[in-house]
Amino acid sequence: MIYVLQIKNGKEDKIISELEKADITAYAPKHILLERRSGIWEQRIKPIFPGYVFASLRFSPEAYYKIKSIPGVIRIAGSPTPLSVSEEQRLRWLFDAGTIGVSRGYICNGRLIITKGILKGREKDIIGHSIRHKRCRLCCSINGRRHIFSLSAEITKDSSCSDGSIRSPSAALQVT
Repeated sequence: MIYVLQIKNGKEDKIISELEKADITAYAPKHILLERRSGIWEQRIKPIFPGYVFASLRFSPEAYYKIKSIPGVIRIAGSPTPLSVSEEQRLRWLFDAGTIGVSRGYICNGRLIITKGILKGREKDIIGHSIRHKRCRLCCSINGRRHIFSLSAEITKDSSCSDGSIRSPSAALQVT
């Protein structure tokens, strides 16, 4: 079962290390975030869910006190209740991905098409996007509560596919 731990922001790596020393598998999904600073786009590695770590364990009083003794752990979320099987399955792709890179895609006839990256094939999960901020917003459920998170994505407008044909982003950038 996977439990959600609320922790002090910025302590994700240290807490994962402490949990692994206690033989508890833990996840804090990260992604490469594109940020614009002084007009220049920079890549930074940031947690997808800042202030939270996901721990896979069989819950017991011993496990509870082992987790609570780790400096930086605030509480086990959900009183403590594990993620439901469906929530765990929907989040598994984030846990298994390692550090998530930048996805790429384009918009054709108002429809977002992802051509590269972890979001490829997951367009139905995207609830919004911003070309200017280079982000896609997604939604997930954690302990029955809706959470919205962002992943970086470079998206271009492909005005050349107005006839309904799907073209690659590189074809849209070619000058004829």
